Amino acid sequence: MHCCKGQHLEAVNYAYAKLRRAVFESAFLHEANFAKATLDEANFKQASLGHANFNQASLINADLSAAILDGASLVGANLSSAVLKGASLIGADLRGAKIFNAILTGVDLTNANLQGADLTGATLFSAILSGTNLMGANLSGADLEGARLQQVNLHQANLFRMDMGHEGHLMALQGNPSSMVDVDLSQANMEGAHFEGVPMHQGNLQEANMRHAYFQGTDLVESHLEKANVCDTSFDEGTHLSQALLAGARYDGHTLFPKGFDPGGNQMVETDRSG
Repeated sequence: MHCCKGQHLEAVNYAYAKLRRAVFESAFLHEANFAKATLDEANFKQASLGHANFNQASLINADLSAAILDGASLVGANLSSAVLKGASLIGADLRGAKIFNAILTGVDLTNANLQGADLTGATLFSAILSGTNLMGANLSGADLEGARLQQVNLHQANLFRMDMGHEGHLMALQGNPSSMVDVDLSQANMEGAHFEGVPMHQGNLQEANMRHAYFQGTDLVESHLEKANVCDTSFDEGTHLSQALLAGARYDGHTLFPKGFDPGGNQMVETDRSG
C-alpha cells in the first residue's frame, strides 16, 4: 500500500498511477497531477490539494474529508460514493464528474463548475453552493437539507425527487433553513421535488417541470414561473406566491393553491392532467 501521510509532495506527478487504497492523509499535494489515476478507496483526509489535477481520475469510495481542493480540476472524475465531508472545492472544476451517492456534507462549492455533473442520490447537508454552476447537472434524489444556494445556475438541471428537507431538521443542522435565493431553475426538471421552508424569492423557474412537486412554507415572492408546468403540484397555505410571474404556467384540477389564490387572474392556463 502506497503511504505518503503528512508528506510534502508539491507538483508531484502521479498521472495514470495505480494507487488504490493509497494514503495521502494530511499530505501537501498542491498542483499535484493525478490525471487518469486509479485512486479508489484512497485516503486524502485533510490533504492540501489546491489546483491539483484529477481529470478523469477514479476516486470511487475515496475519503477526501476536510481536504482542500480549491481551484482543483476534476473534469470527468469518478467520485461515486466518495466522502467529501467538510471539503473545500472553491472554484473547482467538476464538469461531467460522476458524484452519485457521494457524501458532501458541509462541502464548500462556492464558484465551482459542476456543469453536467451527476449527483444522483448525493448527500449535500449544509453544503454551500454560492455562484455554483450546476447547468444540466443531475440532482435526482439528492438531499440538500440545510444547503445554501445563492446565484446558482440550475438551467436544464434534473431535480427529480430532490429533497430540500424540512425546517426542523435544517435548524438542527445549521441554524438556518435551506435557501435558494436568486437561483436559475429555468427549464429544470423538478418533478416530485420537495421544498419545505425554503426561501426561493426572485428565482427563475421559467418553463420548469414542477409536476407533482411539493412546496410547503416556501417563499416564491417575485419569482418567475412563466410557462412552468405545475400540474398536480402542491402549494400549501404557507407558500407565498405574491407578485410571482405566472403567465402561461400550466395547472390542472389536481394543482393545490393557497387559499384565495386566483390562477386565472395570474394569467395561468388550465389544462387536463395529460397536458
